[in-house]
Amino acid sequence: MTSIVASRPRAVLTWCGLAVALLWLATTGALAQDGRFDKGLLWRLEPPGGGQASYLLGTMHVADPRVLDVAPAVRAALAASDTAVFEVIEGSEEQLAAAGLMFYQDGRTLDAVLGPELWQATMAVARDYGLTSPLVRRYKPWGLLLLLSLPVEQMRLLLENGTMLDTLLQDEARQAGKNLIGLETAVEQVAVFDEAPEEDQIALLASLVESKAESDRAFDLMLAYYLERDLAGLVSVDDMLEDSADAEVLARFMDRLKTQRDRLMFERLQPLLDGRGLFIAVGALHLTGPEGLLERFAGAGYTVTAVH
Repeated sequence: MTSIVASRPRAVLTWCGLAVALLWLATTGALAQDGRFDKGLLWRLEPPGGGQASYLLGTMHVADPRVLDVAPAVRAALAASDTAVFEVIEGSEEQLAAAGLMFYQDGRTLDAVLGPELWQATMAVARDYGLTSPLVRRYKPWGLLLLLSLPVEQMRLLLENGTMLDTLLQDEARQAGKNLIGLETAVEQVAVFDEAPEEDQIALLASLVESKAESDRAFDLMLAYYLERDLAGLVSVDDMLEDSADAEVLARFMDRLKTQRDRLMFERLQPLLDGRGLFIAVGALHLTGPEGLLERFAGAGYTVTAVH
């Protein structure tokens, strides 16, 4: 298999938000659903006091053809909106620069950072992805974590296709003349991982390497729940891996990767929602939990209704 960085340098940064968070950073009720928003990926948001409705879609950042089979309701929601909002707008040079942050630039190498035992176990997994020792040595722990968190078959689809649901929807929005807006920059997304303590990065990578088979099975289950539009099932996958890494490490990453970003996304959406309807597409994980986007919109007085 060709190296992901050599052939698709931006792809890892695009897909990582949902899968890594759900499989490795879900912890102790942070994703729990209360029953109101358990079923559905596309939601209509009707503002308090009336006005134009917006639509919120939970995506999955993979190239699986079943995920790329866009439902008519989703395309209708996109067509009804003049502005389409995504986590990050694809195709920017900034994404290439952000991808470069996955690698050490200070002379260190991953084998020296991990130590002989963890390095050997890591390479045993990395070889299945077509990654060679000279390349893997260049990665920071978090960069390799993102690569190895995606099952080999899904990585193959990503390399062959290069189009994920978010990318597909952005292309369709451009072709329809929509205004595209990103809620985050690629550098902001990378900072969630790159600014984390290195010992936390190593702990999560070690956990993944030690339980790779369980991780891949959890991903398959997560994908099945997504295809069923089952948010409650989606977030329940964390039960399979709840003992896979130190709880404090997981909690720190979850706060950075989900809780803080959910709050920032909601804040940045407010001026965009003023007097107009939007089509909003973000990773499905960001819809879930007591501080997720669905709860935040409901708490702000919006009528939140499942469409699909």
